[in-house]
Amino acid sequence: MNEKIAGESGLEYSFDVGIYGRSSEKLVAVGMQNNDKAQQPADTNSLHKFLAAIKDLRAVHPDMQGAYYSSSYGYQDDSAWHLARRHGEGADKTEIRFFDYKDKIYFEIKSPP
Repeated sequence: MNEKIAGESGLEYSFDVGIYGRSSEKLVAVGMQNNDKAQQPADTNSLHKFLAAIKDLRAVHPDMQGAYYSSSYGYQDDSAWHLARRHGEGADKTEIRFFDYKDKIYFEIKSPP
Protein backbone atom coordinates (compact mmCIF):
# COMPACT_ATOMS: atom_id res chain seq x y z
CA MET A 1 0.00 0.00 0.00
CA ASN A 2 1.61 3.22 -1.08
CA GLU A 3 -0.68 5.74 0.57
CA LYS A 4 -0.71 6.94 4.14
CA ILE A 5 -3.82 7.04 6.29
CA ALA A 6 -4.38 10.10 8.51
CA GLY A 7 -5.65 9.75 12.05
CA GLU A 8 -7.61 12.25 14.13
CA SER A 9 -4.35 13.72 15.47
CA GLY A 10 -3.24 14.63 11.94
CA LEU A 11 -0.45 12.05 12.02
CA GLU A 12 -0.22 9.81 8.97
CA TYR A 13 0.40 6.08 9.20
CA SER A 14 1.72 3.51 6.73
CA PHE A 15 0.37 -0.03 6.69
CA ASP A 16 1.26 -3.02 4.56
CA VAL A 17 -2.41 -3.70 3.84
CA GLY A 18 -5.43 -1.42 3.78
CA ILE A 19 -8.88 -2.80 3.03
CA TYR A 20 -11.68 -0.49 1.96
CA GLY A 21 -15.35 -1.27 1.43
CA ARG A 22 -16.22 -1.62 -2.24
CA SER A 23 -19.48 0.29 -2.13
CA SER A 24 -18.76 2.68 0.74
CA GLU A 25 -15.02 3.24 0.16
CA LYS A 26 -14.66 3.37 3.96
CA LEU A 27 -11.61 1.90 5.68
CA VAL A 28 -12.53 -1.61 6.89
CA ALA A 29 -9.21 -3.07 8.10
CA VAL A 30 -5.47 -2.52 8.20
CA GLY A 31 -2.56 -4.89 8.58
CA MET A 32 1.15 -4.57 9.08
CA GLN A 33 4.13 -6.74 9.79
CA ASN A 34 7.18 -6.36 11.98
CA ASN A 35 9.83 -5.08 9.58
CA ASP A 36 12.64 -4.83 12.11
CA LYS A 37 15.87 -4.46 10.13
CA ALA A 38 17.79 -6.30 12.87
CA GLN A 39 15.26 -9.17 12.61
CA GLN A 40 14.36 -8.88 16.30
CA PRO A 41 11.08 -9.99 17.88
CA ALA A 42 8.36 -7.35 18.15
CA ASP A 43 8.68 -5.63 21.50
CA THR A 44 6.12 -3.88 23.69
CA ASN A 45 7.16 -0.47 22.36
CA SER A 46 6.44 -1.36 18.71
CA LEU A 47 3.12 -2.93 19.70
CA HIS A 48 2.13 0.18 21.67
CA LYS A 49 2.89 2.31 18.58
CA PHE A 50 0.71 0.03 16.45
CA LEU A 51 -2.17 0.15 18.95
CA ALA A 52 -1.87 3.95 19.34
CA ALA A 53 -2.12 4.28 15.54
CA ILE A 54 -5.23 2.07 15.53
CA LYS A 55 -6.83 4.18 18.27
CA ASP A 56 -6.05 7.37 16.33
CA LEU A 57 -7.48 5.89 13.11
CA ARG A 58 -10.66 4.66 14.79
CA ALA A 59 -11.54 8.25 15.68
CA VAL A 60 -11.67 9.08 11.95
CA HIS A 61 -12.80 5.66 10.71
CA PRO A 62 -15.30 4.41 13.35
CA ASP A 63 -16.46 1.60 11.05
CA MET A 64 -12.99 0.01 10.95
CA GLN A 65 -13.51 -3.65 11.77
CA GLY A 66 -10.02 -5.12 11.99
CA ALA A 67 -6.39 -4.39 12.76
CA TYR A 68 -3.79 -7.11 12.30
CA TYR A 69 -0.09 -7.27 13.18
CA SER A 70 2.26 -10.03 12.10
CA SER A 71 5.83 -10.77 13.13
CA SER A 72 8.15 -13.18 11.33
CA TYR A 73 10.57 -12.87 14.24
CA GLY A 74 8.17 -13.64 17.08
CA TYR A 75 7.28 -11.46 20.04
CA GLN A 76 9.15 -10.56 23.20
CA ASP A 77 7.51 -12.15 26.25
CA ASP A 78 3.69 -12.37 26.26
CA SER A 79 3.09 -8.72 25.40
CA ALA A 80 1.11 -9.35 22.19
CA TRP A 81 -1.76 -11.36 23.63
CA HIS A 82 -1.84 -9.25 26.79
CA LEU A 83 -2.10 -6.01 24.81
CA ALA A 84 -4.63 -7.51 22.40
CA ARG A 85 -6.88 -8.55 25.26
CA ARG A 86 -6.62 -5.15 26.97
CA HIS A 87 -7.25 -3.17 23.76
CA GLY A 88 -9.98 -5.54 22.57
CA GLU A 89 -12.19 -4.69 25.53
CA GLY A 90 -14.55 -1.75 25.51
CA ALA A 91 -17.10 -0.22 23.20
CA ASP A 92 -15.11 -0.25 19.97
CA LYS A 93 -15.85 -3.01 17.49
CA THR A 94 -12.39 -3.29 15.96
CA GLU A 95 -10.97 -6.79 16.08
CA ILE A 96 -7.27 -6.67 16.99
CA ARG A 97 -5.21 -9.78 16.26
CA PHE A 98 -1.53 -10.65 16.39
CA PHE A 99 0.10 -13.33 14.25
CA ASP A 100 3.43 -15.11 14.21
CA TYR A 101 4.84 -16.37 10.92
CA LYS A 102 6.74 -19.66 11.31
CA ASP A 103 7.57 -22.30 8.74
CA LYS A 104 5.50 -20.49 6.08
CA ILE A 105 2.36 -20.60 8.23
CA TYR A 106 0.67 -17.80 10.19
CA PHE A 107 -0.26 -18.63 13.78
CA GLU A 108 -2.58 -16.42 15.79
CA ILE A 109 -1.17 -15.32 19.14
CA LYS A 110 -3.72 -16.20 21.79
CA SER A 111 -3.66 -15.87 25.54
CA PRO A 112 -2.51 -18.94 27.45
CA PRO A 113 -5.29 -21.05 28.99
